[in-house]
Amino acid sequence: MVDHRRLRQEAGSTRPIVTSDIEIWRLTDGKRGHERQTEGLVTALRDLIPASVSSISIETTALRSAFDFCRGRFPKGAVLPPPHLIIAAGHACQWPLLAARRAYGGRCVYLMRPTLPTRWFDLCIIPRHDDPRASARIIVSEGPLNPIGPTPPHAGQTGLILIGGSSRHYGWNTRDILRQITRLTERRPDVTWQISDSRRTPDDLRSALDRATFINAEYLPHNRLDRNWLPAAMQLSRYIWVSADSVAMIYEALTSGALVGLMDVPAKRQSRITKLISDLKARKQIACLDDWLEFGTIKRDSGPLNEAPRCAQLIAERWPEISNQKDRRG
Repeated sequence: MVDHRRLRQEAGSTRPIVTSDIEIWRLTDGKRGHERQTEGLVTALRDLIPASVSSISIETTALRSAFDFCRGRFPKGAVLPPPHLIIAAGHACQWPLLAARRAYGGRCVYLMRPTLPTRWFDLCIIPRHDDPRASARIIVSEGPLNPIGPTPPHAGQTGLILIGGSSRHYGWNTRDILRQITRLTERRPDVTWQISDSRRTPDDLRSALDRATFINAEYLPHNRLDRNWLPAAMQLSRYIWVSADSVAMIYEALTSGALVGLMDVPAKRQSRITKLISDLKARKQIACLDDWLEFGTIKRDSGPLNEAPRCAQLIAERWPEISNQKDRRG
């Protein structure tokens, strides 16, 4: 990633530096799930188009950002080259995204279903489970985008168990999750398992996993791991089991090329998320525990997802004036 501020200071200039690459501004709100969505699209775009990327942290309130939009201001862009693309995810980034485009131009791409009118954005990439309406400004994705790259199925016997916690759509039963983990690991003693949790995982489950003595599994709390551990572990795992509440993690697992299973979590009510899980099971993209216990393996009818590269290609085709920018490099 190019540090334009440092280059400008070293050159002793106050003018923005213009490069021969596509300029992408990536707005971030500090939420890991949103950052992984924009990271996935930016990585895929850079595989297609020579690009310089500036990550801009959004720290202002929605009211202040809306005020900046009305005045045509985006102060954090003053020291950066003008953007060709501005990409963001997360509700806190909606007004800053629009303000940045108004102040400096470029195309703005929002990676969620917006609360503001869709027509205000150049493009929205919205997961199918959010029921987006048909529009020329919308690309429908299979789940949220992510930076996981698909790898060929691994011949080794390695497994990953990823645990979430209570959410708006799902309740929680620690005893039942422990029972499912025990059944998973005991059913396949030949598999070396790694178990990890998330910030939503209840303390009683973390304590129970700390005390557990699995012969073929190791518990690795997420707060003791660096940010690169999970993507690497996914791409090295033949099997990945995810608790049903962790939708983003399910789609990352499906993108990795691993065989994916689902641990049951009690639903609070019928919702678009619980219907999504039922749909993934019906399409045999994910397996349930009973199938694993009966067959000892996971059968999937389709290959890994490839959504970030697909969406990047559609963007390049949609705006050829951007993708053709690479032909102007000196």
